[in-house]
Amino acid sequence: LISDLSPISGLIKLERIWLHENPPIDLAPLEGLISLRTINSWGTPIISDLSPLAKLPKLQVIDICGGEISDLSPLANATGLKELSFAGNEIWDLSPLVNLTGLTRLNLENNEIEDVSPLAGLINLTLLNLENNEILDFSPLDALPESIHIIRHNNPGFTPAAPKIEGPWLWVIAPTDGMSGSDAAASGKDFLAEVSGGEVTELAIATEGAAAGEPVGNKVWTVGELSRRGGNNINDMVNATALGLGDINHHVAYGSITVESLSQQRTRMFVGSGDAVKVWLNGVLVHNEPVDRDADDYQESFPVTLERGTNILLVAVYEGEGWWSGFFGFDTNAEFTVYLPGPSLVLDTPRVADINEDGKVTILDLILVARDFGNNKLANPRTDVNGDGKVNISDLTLVAQSMDADAGNAGPSAVAMNGAISPAVIRAWILQAQIESNGSLVFQQGITNLRRLLETLIPKQTALLANYPNPFNPETWIPYQLAQASDVQVHIYAATGVLVRTLDLGHQAAGIYSDRSRAVYWDGENEIGEPVASGVYFYTLTAGDFTATRKMLIRK
Repeated sequence: LISDLSPISGLIKLERIWLHENPPIDLAPLEGLISLRTINSWGTPIISDLSPLAKLPKLQVIDICGGEISDLSPLANATGLKELSFAGNEIWDLSPLVNLTGLTRLNLENNEIEDVSPLAGLINLTLLNLENNEILDFSPLDALPESIHIIRHNNPGFTPAAPKIEGPWLWVIAPTDGMSGSDAAASGKDFLAEVSGGEVTELAIATEGAAAGEPVGNKVWTVGELSRRGGNNINDMVNATALGLGDINHHVAYGSITVESLSQQRTRMFVGSGDAVKVWLNGVLVHNEPVDRDADDYQESFPVTLERGTNILLVAVYEGEGWWSGFFGFDTNAEFTVYLPGPSLVLDTPRVADINEDGKVTILDLILVARDFGNNKLANPRTDVNGDGKVNISDLTLVAQSMDADAGNAGPSAVAMNGAISPAVIRAWILQAQIESNGSLVFQQGITNLRRLLETLIPKQTALLANYPNPFNPETWIPYQLAQASDVQVHIYAATGVLVRTLDLGHQAAGIYSDRSRAVYWDGENEIGEPVASGVYFYTLTAGDFTATRKMLIRK
């Protein structure tokens, strides 16, 4: 092991030094090594600063890994350096690197860096490794040449190469009264409502989805795909779909799409836009970025929850002048599909829709078909009702149409009431059937029955139901039902009246929230994550103007 570099202090022709897993060491003896070109040190703490290296005339490469270095200021004028690697140190301030424009490789992984703006002028880099830091904003690096390979993994602001949703989307555009993109987004105006005289609103489309061919002012919802590349992809789509011609300015493009998820999953959504953008998921505004900018890829990400079954996604991209672009997707680990238009239907045989062969066509048959959506291997071959080799909205519509032959059976079953099917799912089925509809009696009857079914799944009264299990330890679920969409909160109180926990559920659609995937979940902890004591507690549901309270018992 080497603990003292003094013996090599006179080796003025020495060009390279390698140190590996040594005790703490002082670099002072190296300040006279005028021929030194490279120093590599791994796992050796540096007890001095980097001053001894700063004035070495031929030094080009410094690679110190795990050296407990926190201060790069001695290198501020070392403009001859070509490669720096300080992996696994304690660096947080990069301002000393501002003038080191000769650098071609810079490795700063595993440090404590938050601000990367000092690196914006290092245009000769070929590699920049910033993995495992505390960087939230990578935008200062947008000024660097695209040829630079930048490693961003494991930072709060890291945006992975999530797949982009190309479509098919349903699109419509609306003028924004000459405003810039940022001003239009920040104005609070509902431009769908403005151009339709209030007949179409952002909230309605964000909650129920759009339908192809339905009018919005002098436009109609039009099917179009969004390119994964290009800083003008929305303008290109608008031209391709004849929603507009040429360079469109001072408009907002609304895009609606239906996303199917096999389970409830917490994931991240990725967005890039030129200019401003808003995103709604299942009727809730989940992202609002009222800025003027250009984009040819993702620029930010944020957490979202895809509900089991059908999810309605609405985006709005506001453009002032110049290029008009949008990019949307979910994390690479998210499992989802988007609804695609299916084939035209020619089948009209009610009994073929009796999937479970119980002698009647009911909601149970609808659920069996829905569960095979998009599956290559069918759980039940009868779910391919029209025999076209795939299960999609066409088969579902046939089942819904056939329910007319059993008029009393379109009501909710126990399966529906227990959460196997939700109003949001039915709304999405209606939307998809409208998109696919060829005007035939099959579609008309199917859509009518789906609408009747939707009405049965919306409770007539808002109510707070009994939690389960009760007594419990340590977790419980709190079911409820909403007669209309509302902002929902649950407050949990100790028997003394002290507030223990607030569960804010945000804006929820009308429906029944009874099974574990939809009911309110409480883990038996207070606001700071401490388990609460045994005893009686009260829970209060607030939904709009509705308030109700019930009692529960923790038994440990």
